Amino acid sequence: MSNLLKDFFTGCGTLILIGILIFIIVPLIIIGFKLALWLAVPIIILLIIIFATAVFGRAVSEARKRW
Repeated sequence: MSNLLKDFFTGCGTLILIGILIFIIVPLIIIGFKLALWLAVPIIILLIIIFATAVFGRAVSEARKRW
C-alpha cells in the first residue's frame, strides 16, 4: 500500500511540475523574447542611423578633399 501512495504522489508531483513548466515558465520565456525583440529593434535602428551618419560624414569629407 505504501508503494501505491509513493507512486501516486510521485506522479502528482510530476504532473504539477509539468503544469508549472507548460503554463508558467514557457509563457514567461515567450514574453521575455517578445520584450527583448521590442528592445532590440529600436537599438538596431539607432545603430543603423549612427552608421549611416558616419558613412555620410566620410563621403562629405572625401568630397571636400577632392573639391
